[in-house]
Amino acid sequence: MTIEILENHDRKTMFKDGFCMGIMDKNGEPKSAYMKPIMERINGLHSGSNILFLGGGLCILPSWAQSKGHFSCTIENDPEILQKVPQAGSFILGDASVVIGELEEDWFDFILLDVYPNHPNMYCADYYTKCKKHLKEKGTLAINYCENVTEESILKMNKELIPVFSNVNYCLFKTEKNKVTTLQQIVYFCN
Repeated sequence: MTIEILENHDRKTMFKDGFCMGIMDKNGEPKSAYMKPIMERINGLHSGSNILFLGGGLCILPSWAQSKGHFSCTIENDPEILQKVPQAGSFILGDASVVIGELEEDWFDFILLDVYPNHPNMYCADYYTKCKKHLKEKGTLAINYCENVTEESILKMNKELIPVFSNVNYCLFKTEKNKVTTLQQIVYFCN
């Protein structure tokens, strides 16, 4: 796996195997489109909320959440990211599919599952159930799903999420090239 961080005068971008993992401006503000609805949800949390980030990447959102007065904990399994990216809040180097079981239940106000590639042991009903156990009663699980996004994969995700969470919403992100629109990414919000 190749991790590359590119910087110019106004932004910093991280690529993992050629896939864009996040963009921030020179002030550390998140600039990736999929992060906007996540930031809106985090903005709605009370100050001092506990947020768990499953997958750190460039640690854009954990750093941003910390700057807004929240406590963040990030689980990342790639040691190269630990070496290249400044961490915000608590940082655990390990496999989030395993480490989550070691964390306190009913602790987090918000959990973001943002692992690339979308690991099948984490993007499944069993893992969503594990995440729910670590959320406070009115907590939210957000899921960034960015691989093979099709209408069929959306239906599959809905079928896996609805038995676990009573409220499931999502934001779709599309790209257009040569007047052809394709699904690129989807962010789920579950509570």
